[in-house]
Amino acid sequence: MDRCPQELWDKIFSLACTDGGYTGCSLALVSKSFNHVSRPQRYYSVALDGLLPAVEFAQMLEGHLQAGGDAPLVRHLYLNTTHNPRQPESPRAKSGLPALFAKLRSGRWKEKPGVIVNPEQSLDVIHAARSRSPYRDGHLQPLECLVTETIRAILLATGSKLRTFSLVCESDFLDPEIPPLPLTTEVTLHYLSSSRMHTIHRVLHTLSFAPALRRLDLVAIFCDSSPAEILAAVASVAPNLSHLAFPSIRGSEDMESWHNFAAQGRALDRNLTIYLQVEWWTPELIQPMSALNSYEAWETAGCEVAENLKRRTSRLVFSWRMTTTLVELDASCPKHLRVSPHYEQENNWRSRVQGGEGRWSSHMMSHE
Repeated sequence: MDRCPQELWDKIFSLACTDGGYTGCSLALVSKSFNHVSRPQRYYSVALDGLLPAVEFAQMLEGHLQAGGDAPLVRHLYLNTTHNPRQPESPRAKSGLPALFAKLRSGRWKEKPGVIVNPEQSLDVIHAARSRSPYRDGHLQPLECLVTETIRAILLATGSKLRTFSLVCESDFLDPEIPPLPLTTEVTLHYLSSSRMHTIHRVLHTLSFAPALRRLDLVAIFCDSSPAEILAAVASVAPNLSHLAFPSIRGSEDMESWHNFAAQGRALDRNLTIYLQVEWWTPELIQPMSALNSYEAWETAGCEVAENLKRRTSRLVFSWRMTTTLVELDASCPKHLRVSPHYEQENNWRSRVQGGEGRWSSHMMSHE
């Protein structure tokens, strides 16, 4: 191994470590020499599926930084802090999560009692969640704070070199804070809540200014504003965006606002491609009749919108995400899970890491 320059190994490992971390873990276990030479690239892509692995990864990163070392170089990150319905809960998660929640509730920390915590102080994510947890409705929210602190810690350690970032998280009271990602060119955001809908403006507010961002995919988020307002908000966060995917805007009456927007000659970025999703995710394989009717209305109105947009060389792409998912994704996945946004989002991310089209597939219905 000493006969090969480090640059050659880096190239080999960066091409191999595109599966979310499986190959990287294997390389680390081959031998001490492989462990050493693969370290710069074995975290090239990292997929964290669940809160427990996300917390442990954040603690590992903090350990590197506290020891005076550099955080591992992560170029592509998929981070899901919720339970993934397509993966059965592992025995380790069944024992690890209750222990994690018990520690979160008990407040048993290594630090001495009575220590006043500085909000800017670097803390273990579990301690930070307990110490900084705000009150909501008279109760502490340590679990939600743990999610936001974990996301924040991982991105602070890896964000400076990150190229693609895909996030799934659940928040009822606390929104995640995404620090600056100066080199990130593609972001997918999927925010869940049991008590409220996440609006586009609220989601965009969680993003820091991202000058390098070119592709933004918003999953299962409520479109509550006019096209002009949404595009203005997007431009304030990502001025160099080239591809923008909106979640479902239900019904032909909402499509009408896009038609009016184009018919009135409103200027759009000449290089912006807009993806409009026809219908929200449903657990059934067969779309409800109302969705089919909406689809026909969308197609009619969409042609008129596209005709107006064509004069300004912008593109409008209509996507029926469920159809695309069934055609393109792994056929071995059970059909009732193949329409899950978790499944599609993770597979899109893996496709992009490996050089594929992912979410931005040309199979979608487009009008130019």
